[in-house]
Order: sequence, then structure tokens, then C-alpha cells
Amino acid sequence: MKQLGEMLKNKFAHNIAATAQIEADTVQTDHSVEFLTDGDNGTYWLASEDSASAVITLRFPELKNISAVVLGEYLPLGQHIEQGEILAGKNKIADFTVVGHKRICMFDPVQTEELIIKITSSRTEAALRLLEVYQES
Repeated sequence: MKQLGEMLKNKFAHNIAATAQIEADTVQTDHSVEFLTDGDNGTYWLASEDSASAVITLRFPELKNISAVVLGEYLPLGQHIEQGEILAGKNKIADFTVVGHKRICMFDPVQTEELIIKITSSRTEAALRLLEVYQES
């Protein structure tokens, strides 16, 4: 049990999302994509009205060894995200389904300067309050 605890502690020790330049292909006024990494559960990014998909791109200043992404929806607006994928550059590294309060996506470490979160299916506009990216230590 202690080994499992140490492994998880190491895997989730270095959230590097805030070090990236972040942008989204869709956003509503007053709900900036920067809110995803501000650590405030009361702020959130909101995709344009009636969008069923969205793309969030993070660009790091240098190569990062990434092994996990954590997403969290802003639930006061409802649970809308049904599926998506995560890419390191042009290479798909993970798929995800319903996000809800928190979706943890773990994968083999990958080196990249660009991480892309594609929401491929959402019942209505996506609202995310949380985006964490973990660097393998």
C-alpha cells in the first residue's frame, strides 16, 4: 500500500498547466480559457453557445514529460461533456468519456511542447473549471 501511495504522490506532484500558453477555439465572454488553470473552483471556461465540440491547446516553453491530465466540469451548469481525446502534438495519447466532477486521464509518459484537449462530443457548450497537466518526475 505504501508503494502505491508513493507512486501516486510522484505521478501527481508537478502540475505544470499554469506554465503553458493556453488557448481555445471557442469561448464565451467573461469565461476565459485562463480560468482553467487559476485554481478557483468558482471560475470556469465556457465554450461558445450551442457548441458540441471544442479544442483547448496548451503550448509549453520547452519539452515536457507528461503522464496525466485531469479535467473537471463546472457542475452548476450541468454535466455536458460526453467524450474527447488528448493529443501530444499530432499523436493521440488518450481518449476520455464523461468528465463530471473530475476525470483523471493517465497514460505512458510522452515528451511534447504542445498538448491538445479535444472535446469531440458535448450535449451543449462545455464548461470546465479545472485543467491540470502532470509532468512525470
